[in-house]
Amino acid sequence: MEPTAPRLSQTLALVAEVVGVPQVSPQDNFFDLGGDSLTAAFLSLLLDERLGAPVDVFTIYSADDLETIHQAVIDAVCQAGAAA
Repeated sequence: MEPTAPRLSQTLALVAEVVGVPQVSPQDNFFDLGGDSLTAAFLSLLLDERLGAPVDVFTIYSADDLETIHQAVIDAVCQAGAAA
């Protein structure tokens, strides 16, 4: 059975929770929102725990925007499903 990819809204909600802001948009940059190395590591952990998406912290560092992070979430879920 193919895993269901998380919705963009789920990724955005986790980012907002981690950086402590009420709302974020797909075009926002994680670090411009107040993210730092510790919050990037925490986001990586939450993405794996809550969405089943093992996204490497360096992917978060290099992402231009939250939409790119969400695409990494989708890719991670698909890869995890293919490996199962």
